[in-house]
This record gives sequence, C-alpha cells and structure tokens, in this order.
Amino acid sequence: MIFGTVRPLVLLVALVLALTGFGGMLLAEKGLHGYLLLAHVGLGGAFLVLLALFAGVGAGRPTARFEFWAFLVLGSGAGLTVLVSMFPHFGTDGQTLLQTLHWWSALGAMVAGLDLAVRK
Repeated sequence: MIFGTVRPLVLLVALVLALTGFGGMLLAEKGLHGYLLLAHVGLGGAFLVLLALFAGVGAGRPTARFEFWAFLVLGSGAGLTVLVSMFPHFGTDGQTLLQTLHWWSALGAMVAGLDLAVRK
C-alpha cells in the first residue's frame, strides 16, 4: 500500500530534479544558478529522504528488479557526491571529480527511474 504512494512521489521528485539539473545546465549559459539552483538543492534533500523510504518499503517486494536497485544505488550516489563535496578535504580537482560523478550518477538514476516509471 505505502509502496504505491511512495513510488510515484519519489519518481516525481526525481523528474523535477532532472529538469532543474539537466535543464538548467543545458539552457542557461552559466549553468545551474538562481532559483533553479535553490529548487534543485531543496528537492535534493527531499529526494534522499524519499529514496530511503522507497528502499525500505520496496526492497522486500518480489518485484524489485534491476532498475529498482540501479535507481537506488545511482540516486544515492548522486546525493552522496554532493554531501561529500561539502567537506573541505577536496581541492579543485576533487571537486571537479565529485561534480562529474554527481552528473553521471544523476543521469544513470534518471534512466533507471524512467525505466522504473514505465514498467509497473
């Protein structure tokens, strides 16, 4: 019952994150900034909470397939790269690497999330 509520909610938040992240990066000359950045960061925290709830209620389901686990791992990777980048232990090269890992993890999570949304 709760899985049917959490699933569309986490996928909707992931879609808005993809639109603000990739859309802002592709459409704006300066990249992600301003209100799009604030929306992206604000929804990022909500996404991680929903992702944890989604993992908790969906992991024991017999229908948990590859796209479910890929969405969880890559979505968590996208969140963790941002959290780790907030620590002062990384120089310019480390920050660039974390940003690249965030981008690729988010792209992979988006593809897995689309697959998850299409298949029921």
